[in-house]
Amino acid sequence: MAEQELREWAELSRSITDDDRIRHTPPPMVWDNIAAALAADADVPSTAEGLTFADPIVDEVVPPEAVIDLSAARERRAPVEERRRRRNLVLAGAASVLVFLVGLSLLTGIGEDPDVTTFVADVNNAELPEPFDGTATAIVAVDEAPMLEIAFTGELPSDEPVELWLIKPDLSDMRSLGIVNPGSDSWSGEWPADLDPAEYSLVDLSIEPADGDPTHSGRSILRGQLTLT
Repeated sequence: MAEQELREWAELSRSITDDDRIRHTPPPMVWDNIAAALAADADVPSTAEGLTFADPIVDEVVPPEAVIDLSAARERRAPVEERRRRRNLVLAGAASVLVFLVGLSLLTGIGEDPDVTTFVADVNNAELPEPFDGTATAIVAVDEAPMLEIAFTGELPSDEPVELWLIKPDLSDMRSLGIVNPGSDSWSGEWPADLDPAEYSLVDLSIEPADGDPTHSGRSILRGQLTLT
C-alpha cells in the first residue's frame, strides 16, 4: 500500500507545470475562516476586515520585566576599574621614586648597607695647573662587585679627551679606567679587582691629547682622595 501511494505521489509531482506554481491571491473568505479559527482559540475579535496578504507579521513584544537591566552591573564594575587604574598609577609612581632613591643613594649613602665598606672623595680643581670650573663626587662601594661612581658639576671639556685615573698618593703608580664621554654629568664602572681603594686612593681626571702616548699627560683638571667613611 505504501509503495502504491509513493508511485501516485511521484506521478502527481511529475504532472505539475510552471503554471501550477504561480501564486494566486486567495479569496476573502479564506482569511475570514482563519480569523474565526484564531478567535475561537485565543478569544480575539473574529473579524479579518482590513487583513491582506501583504500585511506584516508583528513580532512578539517582550514584557518589560523580561529585560535584563545592566545598569547595576556597570555601577558595580566602575569602582573596580577605577581602583585598578589608581593602583597602576601608584605602582608607576612608586617605581619612579625607587629609581630616584637608588640613584641618590650612590652619592648620599641613603640605604647604605652597613656591611659594605665605602670610600668617598671630593674631587676638585684646587692647586691644579690646568683650569677647570667644576667639581665631582666619587664613591667606591667595596663588596662582591666593587663599583666606582662619579657625579660631576660643570660640563667636561669637549674639544679634547678626558681620561679617568686611579693613582697612588705618592704618584708611584697609576691605572687608567678609560675615557669619559664629553659633556657627561656622571660616570660609573667596575672597580679593578686587583686594586685596593685605600692604596690607589687618588681619583684623577686629565686632558689627554690624541697623540698615541698612553701615559698621563700631566694636565689634570680634577683630583680628589678617597677616604674611608
